[in-house]
Amino acid sequence: MNTQLGYVCLCIIWLWAPAVLDAAQSYYVTKSGNDKNLGTSQLQAWGTIQKAASQATPGSTVYIGPGTYYETVTIGVQGNARSGPITFTSLISKTRPIISGARAKARSSDEILNLIYMENKSYLRFVNLELANLTHTECSGIRIVGAGTQVELRNLLIHHIRGGGETGGAMAITVYNKDQRTSRSGLIIDNCTLHDCDPAWSEALTLNGNVEQFQITNNRVYNMNNIGIDFIGGESDMGALGTRSGRCANNTVWNIHSTYDSSAAGIYVDGGFNITVEMNEVHHSDAGIEIGAENKGRIASNMTVRKNYIHNNNKVGLAFGGYDQNRGRVIKSLFEANRLEYNDALRTGSGEIVVSFASDNSVYANIVKPNTQNIILYADRVGGLKNVFDRQSYYPNGVKATQSSLIFNWGNQQYKGLSAFQKATKQEMHATTEEEQQQQVPLYTISADVVETSKKSSLSIFGNLCHRLREHSGIWYMIAGNMIFACCTFALKLIPADMFDIMISRFLLQSIVFGLYAAFYKHYNIFNTNGQPIACTLNMIMSSGTNLTYLAAFYFLPLSDVNAIKYTYIVWAAILSVIFLKEHFKFVNAIALVLTIIGLILATKPQSLVKMLSHLFHQSILSTNTTISTNITISTTTIMTSTVTGSLNHYLGILFAFISSLTKAIQMVARKQLIKTKLPHSVMNFQFTAFAFVVAVIYSIIRRFWHPEPYPWKWMCTAGIIIACFYLIVNTCYAKALKRENLQVLSILGTLDIVYACLLQYIFFRLTRPLMFYIGASFIVTSAIIISIDTYLTNRKRKERISKE
Repeated sequence: MNTQLGYVCLCIIWLWAPAVLDAAQSYYVTKSGNDKNLGTSQLQAWGTIQKAASQATPGSTVYIGPGTYYETVTIGVQGNARSGPITFTSLISKTRPIISGARAKARSSDEILNLIYMENKSYLRFVNLELANLTHTECSGIRIVGAGTQVELRNLLIHHIRGGGETGGAMAITVYNKDQRTSRSGLIIDNCTLHDCDPAWSEALTLNGNVEQFQITNNRVYNMNNIGIDFIGGESDMGALGTRSGRCANNTVWNIHSTYDSSAAGIYVDGGFNITVEMNEVHHSDAGIEIGAENKGRIASNMTVRKNYIHNNNKVGLAFGGYDQNRGRVIKSLFEANRLEYNDALRTGSGEIVVSFASDNSVYANIVKPNTQNIILYADRVGGLKNVFDRQSYYPNGVKATQSSLIFNWGNQQYKGLSAFQKATKQEMHATTEEEQQQQVPLYTISADVVETSKKSSLSIFGNLCHRLREHSGIWYMIAGNMIFACCTFALKLIPADMFDIMISRFLLQSIVFGLYAAFYKHYNIFNTNGQPIACTLNMIMSSGTNLTYLAAFYFLPLSDVNAIKYTYIVWAAILSVIFLKEHFKFVNAIALVLTIIGLILATKPQSLVKMLSHLFHQSILSTNTTISTNITISTTTIMTSTVTGSLNHYLGILFAFISSLTKAIQMVARKQLIKTKLPHSVMNFQFTAFAFVVAVIYSIIRRFWHPEPYPWKWMCTAGIIIACFYLIVNTCYAKALKRENLQVLSILGTLDIVYACLLQYIFFRLTRPLMFYIGASFIVTSAIIISIDTYLTNRKRKERISKE
């Protein structure tokens, strides 16, 4: 009996001893360690994280010392339910060890570069680590593949995962599971900071496939070039089961902007179901929160989106619905108690809420304060009307704004005012507006839980002013760029050196900066043409041509004449776009362009035009007054002859300025085509400046062959470099303006550099401007207003047309 009892005790000890030993085990990794050590103490620490990822036992903790570890780690171990998870964490709590991909070469088993990779692993924890500086067209900071359970990512800092391309993306965290029999469950991603990655066509943090019972909480995601957080189901290569039954809460997501179509959402559900998205803040992105389904036959359902703070996004605050009439639906979901403020900052006409191809959804008790457009809703005629809207609290925007100022786009109809919308649709029968709540709690205290402590600055005068400035930031960037450009152009006339010599320094520095940025920071192929070799060649030749012929015209004509002729490129570009890009040229555009050209001519007052007008005026006087002396007649005839016939130099100047105008127009058409193929601006700018540098050098050598003279090295190394730096600032301003404002508006505003030039002439030389200048300026402003109104109306009509289709 005693022997049997002894055997039983021995078996119990044998079964449980490993678990006890494993649970108590600690391993160490330090920069001074060696993988030949035991790894069980700091003195016997391993030298690589990969060694720990291959040797750690269930229930153990791997303590990683401070420093930078240049390696890619594949997790070969895992914990279990009995012994507990394996934890990888920092040795010093306040100092994250860094896993850097700066020297990464070893790919994971999926043939992709990942800083941490695991496949079909469970019971793992990663705490207080930093992952950074990995660059490839497809890569991840952390990639979790296959089925498994109980994996936790906590307090991680992941950043500068760069180089994402069209076939993949440089993503911070990716979780993929194609296994249709076993799910990936129990995933926790908490209190992590993800920033400055290039997910490109993918997402910064994505869960895709058979993933369930997850928690994505308390994270910060920002500065991404596509979607921030994404939950996906229905992609053809991931199986029928999609991401589901999880919670996304208390995350803050901002500055999410797609470089491809400017429609990236901060938080996006694509075909997932039974997911709760609550108490998040999403702001200053292309879109706020979007619930959709992009794949044919896919339905996103039973979603709960509540108590989120969604504000200051470029196009829309909250959007839900399928991709189009044949792909995807959103059904049986609840959108409640969210706070939406000042979305559609670019004034696209989308407003705060957009609904398309969705049914049986409920939108309840949200707080909505639109921007000054006061557009609340755009509901698609085909698939957006079978949903219920009620009990919203609306706050019309404007000093005298009331409920009648609110705009609801419902199907083919636009309703001005809440009352009209209620009467026609029977929706929002219990909604309230600001004037009905004046005796109730102010707006900032009725917020969702996530914003109960939101600042009241939005109600202050200063806050409103800042908000207005941000809404039109594209215009301000354009104005600033124009001002700097005008100053640089004006400075070229004052430098006692040949302008083409100065351009050598300018184009050299610019080509170096653009090349380094594109090749080493963004990891683009700087010689890539994206299948458009003709467009790339035209862009290089015409961009160089418009700059160099513009300078050549300066040799023969006054600045006002050159500018007036050059800026006819607006007309030539419109005509070329109609011919080659099959764009529609409308009558209102023609009126605006004519007004622009007339305004430019009047504002700059070209000397040749003034002389001709003066001659005609004097000639009319001569025809009616025969008493004028012979000397005056001879003088007038001389003016007429010099004006009408002109010198060879005068006509050469006109020719160069006209060539500059035509090349500018062709350059714009070529760039439009390259932008459609998504060739990066930095690559286009590098190709142009490098080509212009070569042309400027060749011209300089040829000129000195005929007229030998020393190079003005002093001016080339000082003024040339300074001007090049300012031109780089101009390029940055223009790029930011293009992302934030309509191209037609920017084209009109681009002519303001002429106005700045005239002001500079007055400041430095006291050249006063006549009444004609102000009349011309008013023509320019009028044309900008016409274009802006037409753009707004065009966007509205386009949305209505899409809804009908």
